[in-house]
Amino acid sequence: GERNLTLLLDGYDEYPEELRDSGLIAGILNRQVLPCCGLVVSSRPHASQNLRKEATARVNIMGFTEIERQHYIEQELEGKPQKITELKQYLDKQPTINSLCYVPFNMVILLYLFK
Repeated sequence: GERNLTLLLDGYDEYPEELRDSGLIAGILNRQVLPCCGLVVSSRPHASQNLRKEATARVNIMGFTEIERQHYIEQELEGKPQKITELKQYLDKQPTINSLCYVPFNMVILLYLFK
């Protein structure tokens, strides 16, 4: 059927073991709870072997280099040089947020909010 809701279980490997092995999280992962929902699970590679073997896709996110990150910003804010400058100045002043932007998903969210 049509999926109107997608659940995101972020940092699966950081969940307490008892939470991963039983209860609501296990029910969601085994598709016994909310089986009609889409499901995205993020985890470090060492814990991903415990996830469902019949996953429809596995993605390994490596992260941006400094050059790739700058290229992505320029591509997404093409034709908006003032916005590019504003974002660069903001990231220079916010080292924590700046460091998070090497992860592509985080950069997508930041640019979505920044636009």
